[in-house]
Amino acid sequence: MIEFSFVKQMGKQLGWYQNNYAIFGLYKGYFFTVSKLNWLRDEQRRVSATLNYLDSTQEEQIKTILESHKKKIGYDKFTVEYGTVKVSFGKWRFKGAKAIYQLLDLLVTLFQKMDLAKTEKCPDCQNNQVTNYYSLGHTGAILCQTCFNEYEQGNLREKTVEKSHWVGLIGTFVFSLLGIVSWVILEVYLNVVSVLAALLILHLSEKGYTYAKGKTDHLKKYIIIGVSMFSILLASIITHIVLLLQQGVIFEQAIELLFSEPKLLRHMLGSALFGYFLLLFFGFAIWLPLIDGEEEVGLARRIK
Repeated sequence: MIEFSFVKQMGKQLGWYQNNYAIFGLYKGYFFTVSKLNWLRDEQRRVSATLNYLDSTQEEQIKTILESHKKKIGYDKFTVEYGTVKVSFGKWRFKGAKAIYQLLDLLVTLFQKMDLAKTEKCPDCQNNQVTNYYSLGHTGAILCQTCFNEYEQGNLREKTVEKSHWVGLIGTFVFSLLGIVSWVILEVYLNVVSVLAALLILHLSEKGYTYAKGKTDHLKKYIIIGVSMFSILLASIITHIVLLLQQGVIFEQAIELLFSEPKLLRHMLGSALFGYFLLLFFGFAIWLPLIDGEEEVGLARRIK
């Protein structure tokens, strides 16, 4: 996942930890999480603080302060519930590390004035057990071993019913069909260079995998790229068959001509190869790093 270097640098300065989705750690005694921004998917960068129980009066007090500083710091929205304060910055208006530090200092000052307890115990059980920093998929936490074991067992139960790569593969191909249709329409009916639809096929393939809830691991990216490459070739073949049909050639002859006539075959493969060039350039150099990484569950990695 691509992320601006200031987030990692900020986490390194603070001695924080990270996973593929967030950096997290203690700031002046309170536990905070800052999400990494996936520009393909996320509209917001989220900053959250994990506290103990907050009553309704405390929640309203925090909301009042956050509302009064909304314009100055530049965040878009916030929520305060279940002992967690969440603040979101719009990705196009985000002011960088300065805004994050302003928000952290504001919250820490407020928490201290409210006499809210610092994170000195496990937030889940409140016992004085030794705590560690853990990655919990999309977020991070500071927990004791007992509470982490309970989370891990629940996560394993969810994994046993998780859908497979095959489900994601089917979803990827079904959604890519829309891109294939777009390719054909652009070239046959609008006389537009249709290889630009290669990028649409790539985008729809990723959406299909996500929609089908295929298994999220390192293979996800390569399934999406593989299906996209196959779909581009299929789109080029279908386009040339349709063009031959429009000239009065019957379907069986169109297929035979396409693969036996050197000029037609070169044109069809050339179209597909140009699509592959766009796919590989944008896919591997720009788009592929933006796809979500594998969800990590276990001891978190310290930022170095």
